[in-house]
Amino acid sequence: MAVVQISRIQIRRGRENAGTGLPQLASGELGWAVDTQNLYIGNGSVSEGAPYVGNTQILTEKTNLFELADDYTYKKQTGIIQTGIDTNNPTVRSLQDRLDDIVSIKSFGATGDGSDQTEQIQRAIDNLFLNPATKGSERSRVVLHIDPGVYELSDTIYIPPHATIHGAGKDKTVFRITSESNGFTTVNGDSNIGAPANDALSDSNNQARYIEFVGMTINMTTTHTALLLQSCRNSLFKDLRIKGAWPRNPSREIGASDSTPFQIGIRLDMLGNGTETKENKFINVDIEDFDYGIVSDYDIADNTWENCDLNNLGYGALFGENTSLAISGQFTGPVHNTFTNCIFRRIDRHGINVVNGVNNISSLNKFYSVGNDGGVESNAIYPVINFAKAGNTSVNDYFSRTEDLSYDQAYINNTVYVPEVAGHTIYQNGYSNRLQVLNYSSPERLFRLPAENKKSFQIDYLYVSNQVDAMRQGTLEITCNPTGVGQLFLTDSYDFIGDPGFEGNLILTAQLFDENFDGTLDTVAVKVLNSTTSDNADFYFTVKTKV
Repeated sequence: MAVVQISRIQIRRGRENAGTGLPQLASGELGWAVDTQNLYIGNGSVSEGAPYVGNTQILTEKTNLFELADDYTYKKQTGIIQTGIDTNNPTVRSLQDRLDDIVSIKSFGATGDGSDQTEQIQRAIDNLFLNPATKGSERSRVVLHIDPGVYELSDTIYIPPHATIHGAGKDKTVFRITSESNGFTTVNGDSNIGAPANDALSDSNNQARYIEFVGMTINMTTTHTALLLQSCRNSLFKDLRIKGAWPRNPSREIGASDSTPFQIGIRLDMLGNGTETKENKFINVDIEDFDYGIVSDYDIADNTWENCDLNNLGYGALFGENTSLAISGQFTGPVHNTFTNCIFRRIDRHGINVVNGVNNISSLNKFYSVGNDGGVESNAIYPVINFAKAGNTSVNDYFSRTEDLSYDQAYINNTVYVPEVAGHTIYQNGYSNRLQVLNYSSPERLFRLPAENKKSFQIDYLYVSNQVDAMRQGTLEITCNPTGVGQLFLTDSYDFIGDPGFEGNLILTAQLFDENFDGTLDTVAVKVLNSTTSDNADFYFTVKTKV
């Protein structure tokens, strides 16, 4: 049967926020609040079976779900966790409060869709960490989460004290810098929303500090510095990939004022005494494709780089090159900074170069193809580590150069041994080397050492014959002066175990050589004479150098 007419249904209506407000509706009666546009239905009486007398709001497009969802309780359904004073009085929170626990950059309009997100990113940082209502208090020290995506930045992003910014990880949260400006810069606590403070106003009380910058990629498509730390202390930079756009060109001077200005991955600056950039940690940070990976000319102190990867750079870390030693903030240059368990790969000049500064340490790092200007290890040009000032050291570092220049038979003659570490220091190569020793009727080159200037070597060695009963462990002490006619002194102290008839068969000597025939002695060759017939022995050695 066709429907020919629908009767008009009348419901009670009025204003919810006027007079006595919403009245008690009869059971099943509808009430429409014309001012708030909310719809209600009467519960009915308890005698009818209603759980309680009152009205129930019906959801409409105008309903504020956050106001209604005010009964969030952690693990409410399990009944096994007490969140309040007892199980009958749990801690109840609104949905709004629960969602506000985690701050997403999307809440500030940044979508990560590859478009320019500079305004949104800076707005989020400013309003969270510099908001006048909470600035400087613990309430402002929230965590800003940057969701996966690509965020283009057309200007510098300024990071104030106590900012905690977490991305989703390397190559997941990506900042693409497209302007001729620095990528990220730390600023002091006098900064306000939209107004970063000048570092000249920094002091020990307001300087940038306790910052966390974790889990993201900074992709510099232009020049300048990716991450600039100004008077920043006690901060953490972790799980970062900092990638530049370095036009590798070994023929030009790195950082020269030409059509391609220099690029820097991380720069550490400071205002003066009391605002040192110090005690910052860089953990699992990759830096690649820059003129300079890490640079500082200031009195930075006690910063550590752990498990970092520096790849395809002009210089790895350059400290104190332009330190004046006479102005505030530059009295000493970088001091007490440490690189540990890092990898340096394809660095044209020095992996670590300390021009000014003392007590800086390179420890347990690995250096592959460093100091060759893009060439091969057998044609090394620069020391891997250069300490222009005494008081810095290398401890148990590994250098891929050592095998080629020290004992590879293809290069053991007529190639200059450019040292792994140059400068006044004492350093210990951390890895033992293994060679084969046969029967030699005349002295043969066993391995080489760099002798570009006066230095002393302590070589601990172990000889183990695989043919006869002979084992010898000892220490060679070699002191040399390659200048002029050249001087070299050698002592060999050892203990022998085995057949006494073989004890004197192994003789180690050393001699200075001019490997490139330029008139300057540059290399020490350690030679071996072994009169044990048909011998086949293993020879292990480590080198400690004093320069």
